[in-house]
Amino acid sequence: CDLPTPAELLEEYNLASARGALLRAGAMELTFRPRHPSELRALLRALAFHQLIFTARLLPDGSVWLLLDGPASIFATATRYGLELSKALAVIVGLGEWTLTAELREPGKPSAKVHLSSKDPLVAPRRLKGAWVSDEVNHLAAQLDAKGGRWEVSREADLLVLDGQSVVVPDLVLTERGTGRRIGVEVIGYWRRSSLVRRLDALGKRAPMNLIVCVSKRLAADKEAPLEHPNLLWFTGVISAKSLLEQADKLAR
Repeated sequence: CDLPTPAELLEEYNLASARGALLRAGAMELTFRPRHPSELRALLRALAFHQLIFTARLLPDGSVWLLLDGPASIFATATRYGLELSKALAVIVGLGEWTLTAELREPGKPSAKVHLSSKDPLVAPRRLKGAWVSDEVNHLAAQLDAKGGRWEVSREADLLVLDGQSVVVPDLVLTERGTGRRIGVEVIGYWRRSSLVRRLDALGKRAPMNLIVCVSKRLAADKEAPLEHPNLLWFTGVISAKSLLEQADKLAR
């Protein structure tokens, strides 16, 4: 077999150590300066691919601030969530200039903080790419393509800046044939009620296009009751293309 070199083994050890620490993390703050807009798009899609709860905002100096929930912040499936977060760290490490601060929580012990940055000896196992599309989104896109009709579906979405700060990358964009009216489709992974409220509040303030937010009832990270909103589409298993198109028709009126 091909054995790693001592340098490669050390790189894997350092990254695994950082990943292990984040398995006990609560709230995390990440700040980075994109080298190109495509880098921000790829990062947001990667975080959504790993179904993480996060908020992204543009800062006046051109950098981006993100607030992510850690596994210690949610009430259920924390182990699975923590594993997805550890995978996402390998993506974050591939950014240019970044800093991350996380609060570590362990039962019976005082909380502590961990600070990581692009200056630490952490090496990404692979380059950051934009091809982060879940099977769920691919299945939905195929359903929409098959139906055709009033709406044309596209997987190439630009960054949306809501309320002048919050950044969103839709998974899909529906374009109405004839009028050119566009509606974005965003598929949310794990969620908590407060994060949905913030997203919907931002959407109501000078949004460049309408947005349908698809939310899984099974991936709730808190016990609060679900919201009801015209821009929300709840689903249990797979997302219904029929329900999505019906909602798009209502928003387009």
